[in-house]
Amino acid sequence: AAMGELDDDVKKAKQLREDWEQINDAIGGDGKTLRKIAQCYTLRFLIEHANAEIRKFNSRYELMQVKNSLGIRIIDHDRADDIRDTTSLSGGETFIVSLGLALGLSALSSRNISCDNLFIDEGFGTLDPDTLATVIDSLAMLQSSQGKKVGVISHTDTMSERITTQICIIQNPHSGSSKIEILPLD
Repeated sequence: AAMGELDDDVKKAKQLREDWEQINDAIGGDGKTLRKIAQCYTLRFLIEHANAEIRKFNSRYELMQVKNSLGIRIIDHDRADDIRDTTSLSGGETFIVSLGLALGLSALSSRNISCDNLFIDEGFGTLDPDTLATVIDSLAMLQSSQGKKVGVISHTDTMSERITTQICIIQNPHSGSSKIEILPLD
């Protein structure tokens, strides 16, 4: 009887070991596999939000996640849905994708955190006039329809023509000092 109980204990131990090995194979013993799985899911949601934002101002580009990875590729709808590596993007294309990802991250985080402000530092000089107009319209829409405050740092003339509320740094050519002026003046 003792041998039979020992055999049962050995079978239970082997089954338990197999169960743990399956769990280890699925999520990894050190947590790296589980972390990557969670990051892949988060990236998938970020890309969904980013694509929704990009569609508001540009129908040419769409982001896609490289299957089971943290890689991102660009679907170029103007090139017969060609799948492009992010390193192949021009400066203007990179700006559009980056803006979409930033807005997507804002939308994704807004479930738990209020993200009402967006600051963009340059990048506008790399855009062609049509894309620049579209991006400016999109930023204005973010402010008017979603209530987000959008701050832009730019030296581009088109930006200063289109944005009415400005904080300007004006340098005095004689003294080398600068002053801050807020436009429009009250």
